Amino acid sequence: MKFEIEKVFGFTMAEVLVTLGLVGVVAAMTLPSVITKIEDQVVVARLKKIYSILTISYQSHIVLEGDPTSWALGDVSDYSTSEDYANSAGLARIFENKIQSALVCGSKKGCFADGYYKFTNGTEWRDSLDEKTHRYKMVTNDGVSVAYHWYAGKCDKQEKNLKICGMVFVDVDGPKSGPATWGKDLFRFMLTKNNVVPDGDVMHAGSDFSKSECPKQGTQCAAWVIYNENRDYLRCKNLKWYSKTKCQ
Repeated sequence: MKFEIEKVFGFTMAEVLVTLGLVGVVAAMTLPSVITKIEDQVVVARLKKIYSILTISYQSHIVLEGDPTSWALGDVSDYSTSEDYANSAGLARIFENKIQSALVCGSKKGCFADGYYKFTNGTEWRDSLDEKTHRYKMVTNDGVSVAYHWYAGKCDKQEKNLKICGMVFVDVDGPKSGPATWGKDLFRFMLTKNNVVPDGDVMHAGSDFSKSECPKQGTQCAAWVIYNENRDYLRCKNLKWYSKTKCQ
């Protein structure tokens, strides 16, 4: 039997076992990087999709109804009042025809993971998206958690280099994946008088990526993921907007 195997396949059993062992070692070494790339591609695709829909909806509404200062939405405080929620719900209605929802929670719980989310350095972000009642929350039909947060009726709230009207928070993994981490699956968009700006865009946070909150805490990473189509800031240092946008 051994002779027949060797005659047909040209290898001894020992050689086959050694080869399989080497294949296993190579697979063990390369599989994590393959999985990481696939995970990155999923995050990039979901974030770019929601960014596109938000932008189209927002700018279309501006064309039809004028800039956001004319939308009769007031200022939102930090006290989670019913008036605060009403303004955020008014913002959400602008997007409801473009973003199909599988679940709408409004001010109630269930559309984001329970508990506090984290920064990439491991510390807690002391703001539970699921519990706060002044944001309008929903889950898209492809499993992305979205929270609309209106801020200023005059679009004059200063956020780094921008004056904004509000924000949109996005957890690309949805509520069933557990509390998210900024820059891994939790991202944010800024709403200005005329556009939707990904958190960390150069006109928002500046062009010096080394000083950005993105590689340090995970906030301000949305722009990097959308424009550079990776999350390499989680794996290597010294990245730059215009010269080094990947680890390799």
